[in-house]
Amino acid sequence: MTGANVPLRVGGAGTLQQQVIQSAKGIDLTLPAVEEDIPSDHISFMRGGLPEVILTTPDFSVIHTPGDTVEKISARPLEQAVAVALRFLDDAAKASLK
Repeated sequence: MTGANVPLRVGGAGTLQQQVIQSAKGIDLTLPAVEEDIPSDHISFMRGGLPEVILTTPDFSVIHTPGDTVEKISARPLEQAVAVALRFLDDAAKASLK
């Protein structure tokens, strides 16, 4: 889903979600929050009471269908997801050193 050719969004725990949104701003990327529940691997963390966050797209139309093929992957949203994740981790590491 992250490779779909639609804008990235962030879902998850409120505090982490807001921190990822701030990290995205640091690389000049507007990252809207996803308000609805997203069925994905992060759910097990949420159910376990652990803070969780997910970078995703709102396009669930072809996931796990015969139309879910490599040709539908777009590099740009994947690059953005990696850049946001790295910035978030860097920001978190710097904050823990203070």
